[in-house]
Amino acid sequence: MNCVEKPIHIVLAGGDQRMVCLAALLASDGHRVMTLALERETPDSLSPEEYQALRSADCLILPIPPWDSEGGLTAPLSGRRIPVKALLAALPTGRAVCAGGPVGALAPLVEERGLIWLNYLEREELAIANAVPTAEGVLKIALEELPRTLHGCSCLVIGCGRCGYALAERLSALHGRVTVSARRQSDRARIQAAGWRPARTEALTDLLPEMELIVNTVPAPVLGQAELSVVRRNTLILDIASRPGGVDWATAEERKLKAIHALGLPGKIAPLTAAENLRDAIYHGMEEHMT
Repeated sequence: MNCVEKPIHIVLAGGDQRMVCLAALLASDGHRVMTLALERETPDSLSPEEYQALRSADCLILPIPPWDSEGGLTAPLSGRRIPVKALLAALPTGRAVCAGGPVGALAPLVEERGLIWLNYLEREELAIANAVPTAEGVLKIALEELPRTLHGCSCLVIGCGRCGYALAERLSALHGRVTVSARRQSDRARIQAAGWRPARTEALTDLLPEMELIVNTVPAPVLGQAELSVVRRNTLILDIASRPGGVDWATAEERKLKAIHALGLPGKIAPLTAAENLRDAIYHGMEEHMT
């Protein structure tokens, strides 16, 4: 649903297929939308038309993550090397900048220019909504990579946050043998109440040898040398935590374990659903910050 009361001018710059879907959704809601660096293009500098569009924009939407280590716009569909600072410099004071993911120095840079900052990935409703396509994405990879069915598969989900809980529900529905770990006793009680075997995240070593599928959702080191040393060679490890994840990747490679860092699953698995969730979060954030 369109939560912005009147049509506005939006520039959507960079990103993956979910941003392509988002642009279409925003346009269908009646907004004036211009996309930048979403198609294969060669010029890195802004064209006069793009600069003018930014000058008249009410809102600039940046992707996840918004920029690389050198400050260039994340634009995998385009290949253009546009400095994010150039986009911000073209925006008039008081306009909104929406971005998500690890933003680092971007937030203070936006605020220094007198722009309104919104990190849509910090919104709880988006995190909850994205847990569904994330969990489905894990199931898709597991079904493709495992040599067996999930039915009867011994599965460990590390962490019982939004994604961990959604994933455990789905693995259980497919009759997997599900263990879920958590650090807090209250979370382990919730896990047991749901019908899954609870475990302590800080004490996984005894459980790991029996697991055929291990999914980490915790953005902290949880699968180090000691833990990986007891994981079976044919076990599939999926890490969906943000970089650097929770796996000791050097040890996993040394032991020739099948470990995959599966990032950005909503945008890869279900770009339309991810775009719908993103649109709603942006609308809600703009209502709160621009009224």
